[in-house]
Amino acid sequence: MAGGNDGGMRATAEGWKDFFAHSQYTRFATAVVPPGQTEAEVSQLTGLLGLRPGARILDLGCGNGRLAVPLAAAGYAVTGLDACEPLLAIARDRAADSGAELTLVHAEMKDFGDIGRFDAVINIGTAFGYVERGEDDRAALGNVFRCLDSGGVFLLETENRDHKVRIGRQVWFEMAGTIVWCHRAYDAVSGRWRERIEWMSGDTRDAVEYSLRLYTVAELADMLSNAGFTVAGAWSGLSGRPYDLDSPRMAIMARRP
Repeated sequence: MAGGNDGGMRATAEGWKDFFAHSQYTRFATAVVPPGQTEAEVSQLTGLLGLRPGARILDLGCGNGRLAVPLAAAGYAVTGLDACEPLLAIARDRAADSGAELTLVHAEMKDFGDIGRFDAVINIGTAFGYVERGEDDRAALGNVFRCLDSGGVFLLETENRDHKVRIGRQVWFEMAGTIVWCHRAYDAVSGRWRERIEWMSGDTRDAVEYSLRLYTVAELADMLSNAGFTVAGAWSGLSGRPYDLDSPRMAIMARRP
């Protein structure tokens, strides 16, 4: 673990915008999703949330619509919100191809306005913590609280910090037919994980950097409680298994009283 030492990396917190908008992001993001994972996650989500048919769902940080589109196709009234317009464009095409009715909103989590009321809000696949200031993450949770109906549920699924800070710092692997190098560092003072990803595009080396605030389950539970939520439980990702420090993923669910 690097305490206050980023190993020479200088990825700014706002670098996430370039990271998600990069022309190769979707190719790599698609490659890391095994066949059947999306269908399994849709099933796990609906099971954990316990929603009635036709329930109103906000997919916060919906990206390219990987989950929003099949949820809409399953008959839920889905709104997808994301700050990256290129990814929203892909989500629009996916929805059109599938015939699903999907509302898409271009906005950041920390400052979106009145976009309707929902029975559930989901934030899945490490889509939280990229903004630079902790108060902006807290503002996002306040926005979620305000747009939920009474009794509505919020499910946040992300990296398990207690597992992630113990994994290798410099790694390489093959992804989408390309050798990728990852240079990682964790700053224990700021709680931010910084990562530089490099790969070869023909004879040219390409790279992108991002910075992500990693929260513990306890920190998220405290933030949710302060936003007005009642915390309902925490799991090892969407599996429904009890939370485990050694699980790569974690999920926490809260309810608006």
